[in-house]
Amino acid sequence: PQFWSRGTLNVDSMFVRGIQLTELQGPIWIDSTRVALGRRVPAVDRQQPSQMLSARVYEGKVEADLEMTLGEFAEFNTQLRLENANVSTLSRDLRLGNGNLSGQATAALNLRGSSRGQHTFNGSGNLRLRNANMYELPIVLAILSRIGSGNADNTAFNSSDVEYRIRDGYVYFNQFDLSGDAITLKGIGEMSLDRELNLDFYSLVGNEGLWSPLVRPFLGEASRQFLQIHVDGTLDAPVTRQEVLPGLNETLQQLFPELMTPTPPANNTSRRFLPRWK
Repeated sequence: PQFWSRGTLNVDSMFVRGIQLTELQGPIWIDSTRVALGRRVPAVDRQQPSQMLSARVYEGKVEADLEMTLGEFAEFNTQLRLENANVSTLSRDLRLGNGNLSGQATAALNLRGSSRGQHTFNGSGNLRLRNANMYELPIVLAILSRIGSGNADNTAFNSSDVEYRIRDGYVYFNQFDLSGDAITLKGIGEMSLDRELNLDFYSLVGNEGLWSPLVRPFLGEASRQFLQIHVDGTLDAPVTRQEVLPGLNETLQQLFPELMTPTPPANNTSRRFLPRWK
């Protein structure tokens, strides 16, 4: 009625949903109720706890702790982290853009749910892209076409920082930044697990001499105003529209905390500085 098995994986090469993993190593546990990998495996010696499952992927490294119950409706709990993956190789396998994307990717994901469906998924994660060329991503193309002057600029954004939560069939973005030498857009919003978008990106409209020719035609004489770009549609076919906002609102205060500066009281007393928006 009960059994258990403990072992160590050592796989030279395997494919998971079309993605090749090499040098796959780590502990595994199987019993009558669950399958566990990585640090989810019970330790033999408390002084030497189990290690994460690890593998090489896209010239980087992926590590994971996984656990899944056995039964009619399997429940799972996973922690993943990816370090220094090659975006160029990844984009070709996942068919993103025309295969000319580049850069380094670091990511993390904590996710739990069950086989009942995506509505049970609950978790959080982040993504960091550095030294990146993201010009061919549909969402980046859509944004650049909205704020652009008509001239292609494949270096407009060279890094991205994303923080998100997963709940009730949606991915909620607490942070979705696209950054370049001349342009930085800060975004928030959501995406369904069916890839439908509802995102807003904001950029401060300031000294137009500091901005790329891509956005200069839209700046005019605006000062201390924000350019809002709303993105809906789908991840593969995004649709954009834009609006210039007259000033800071609650959302923008959260996205641009650096615009709040401490200001001393007029009577020069020793009370704490009070925040004031520029």
